[in-house]
Amino acid sequence: MRREGGSMIKLIASDIDGTLLEEGTDGINPEIFTVIRELKKKGIVFAAASGREYASLRRLFQPVKDDIYFIADNGASVMYSGEEIYATLMDRGLLEEVVKKVRTLPGCYSVISTRKGECYLEQESEELDDFLINGYHYDVHHVDDVLKAPIEIIKCAVYKKHGIQELAPEFLEKYKNRLNVAIAGDIWLDFMNLESDKGNALKKLQEKLHILPEETMAFGDNELYRYAACSGRELRGGKCGPGCERNGKVYCREAYRGRRAERIEKIVVRFYMTGGKGMFSKECVETFLKNQLQLFDEKVVENEEEAEEFLEDNLAVVLNSLKEVREYFEESGMDVSGLSKKELEETSEVFKLPSGKYLVVEA
Repeated sequence: MRREGGSMIKLIASDIDGTLLEEGTDGINPEIFTVIRELKKKGIVFAAASGREYASLRRLFQPVKDDIYFIADNGASVMYSGEEIYATLMDRGLLEEVVKKVRTLPGCYSVISTRKGECYLEQESEELDDFLINGYHYDVHHVDDVLKAPIEIIKCAVYKKHGIQELAPEFLEKYKNRLNVAIAGDIWLDFMNLESDKGNALKKLQEKLHILPEETMAFGDNELYRYAACSGRELRGGKCGPGCERNGKVYCREAYRGRRAERIEKIVVRFYMTGGKGMFSKECVETFLKNQLQLFDEKVVENEEEAEEFLEDNLAVVLNSLKEVREYFEESGMDVSGLSKKELEETSEVFKLPSGKYLVVEA
């Protein structure tokens, strides 16, 4: 997998929840295991990066569990084939502060992650237990007082089914210079040592494997992008990762879509762009085929096969909201600041999909 200038991609790091599967589920597409095996044959390392614990990730990637690296607990640990590569323990005093505060908050639960990849809880909650055990596949242990348990703690995650976003600002302000506090999805607030994040963990892994940022590709997480010269964000039309040249965005969006790429690059990009499905979903293809005249004076495609090929060749992107559409245009150099949401939605390049997402096609 060669990049412009001769560099080879040697390491691919990917976020999990929200990138490869839905939050809190285990419905990973089995095709990823084939992709990982093909990467390994090419000498390319794969690293799964997640807020999940190591034991959970190892079960999720069971068929290739000893072939990949795991950046677990939002970067608090890095593991390979049962061996600890890197880990940071939480400051005990700060941990006690957080746990004692959470005990006073209605509907909140402290979920403690240990160096061994286990999960400890104080409060009983059938719903949370089911979520952790059957959703994340954690090794769950209940204790009367987690602060008295003889365990080495690397992360404290606060669970709240509703309202974690409203709870977060107080903790973010209080611990901004003492702990790394991260909102993880809609129901989690993670607490770790300041130096613990996925980006720093990826850097440690790169140092261990003697791999440079320009030899690294990342998907799905801003922290990972800091140490990856090519990122999944640019493949979707966003900013280029650090290390790219001035025209890197154009290069990455073309080369990594297969125009100047090896077959393995096509496999990787296709998988991550679509979760293992076709490059564009049926609703994308049908919507563009039906409404193409909003962008062109005459038809450019006659059937679904031609429509899908056109979308691939023209680097169309699928975005989740009008906010993302606005950001996409701004990052592409277009001035859309004066457009209302309705005007933005009615822009000729924007095709609203039945699912509520948006297909953006640039002529």
